[in-house]
Amino acid sequence: MSVDLGFIDIHVREHVAELIREAEHERLIELARPRGRPLRIRCAEWLHALAERVEGEPHGSVAGAESLS
Repeated sequence: MSVDLGFIDIHVREHVAELIREAEHERLIELARPRGRPLRIRCAEWLHALAERVEGEPHGSVAGAESLS
């Protein structure tokens, strides 16, 4: 019976270690993700604002520009 208890103990330790590795991996994934809006959206907004300034409409809105097309 002690062999069975030893096996169970080893199995539980390995399972806990695996769960800890998975949790650490998930934490690293979350840390690697950029916060806020995606870079392409920020670039698009910046380019849109720049285009409005070049065209002489620095106070125009994005909704107004979309309704014209």
